[in-house]
Amino acid sequence: MAKTMHWREGIKFALGALSADKVKASLTMLGVIIGSTAIVLVVTIVSTGKDYISRQIEGIGANIAYASLQRSGKLTRQEDELTPDDLNALRQTLPGLSTIAGTYDMGADFQVRDKTHHARLVGVTEDFQRIRNLKITSGRYFDDEDFVSRAKVCIVTDYVAKAVFAHDSPIDNMMKLDQFRCTIVGTFRESIPTFGQSEIQNETVLVPYPLISSITGNSFFQVIYAQAASRGWLRK
Repeated sequence: MAKTMHWREGIKFALGALSADKVKASLTMLGVIIGSTAIVLVVTIVSTGKDYISRQIEGIGANIAYASLQRSGKLTRQEDELTPDDLNALRQTLPGLSTIAGTYDMGADFQVRDKTHHARLVGVTEDFQRIRNLKITSGRYFDDEDFVSRAKVCIVTDYVAKAVFAHDSPIDNMMKLDQFRCTIVGTFRESIPTFGQSEIQNETVLVPYPLISSITGNSFFQVIYAQAASRGWLRK
């Protein structure tokens, strides 16, 4: 009984103190509310931001490592270059990799409908579309025959398709790229924009790597991408 009375007296004392100085009490409660809300908001933002960043990375391509030769303006030896043999060696020696791809890119002018545009010409291997998680928006990606026969076919970004062809379909149209002509077989976009921080620019044209290799005379890659089958494998 004494404990109950003590508890009630404590409440009455607290209410009396609050009534005596309502301004101070209001400010104190406001501070508590703001502080609690701020903590909840920070925790929510951190959690949401983590999920957002994870989705962005997975959209570009998850579990990916890449290798490139740092030239720094110096002459390089042929044996230092990344070659298709290196690509095959990765496939054979690292079973934990699910996908491997190589690229070679260069600047190029292309002509369509008597208009000249500047673009990034990128030679890619079979699994580039998969490893970079590119979305084919019309037409198709390259097939096995395109790589074997060095077919003169290309895929353009949605940006190029809209800028050059407006509302017309670019599929099966011819594009003149410097020394050769190619047939547009598809259009694509990045799942998550890299804003020009990769070989994919707004004005990018993809061609099978064997085709660009035969044109440039270079039999090496500028970048090799490797995708692990799981996140845990990369930490080993």
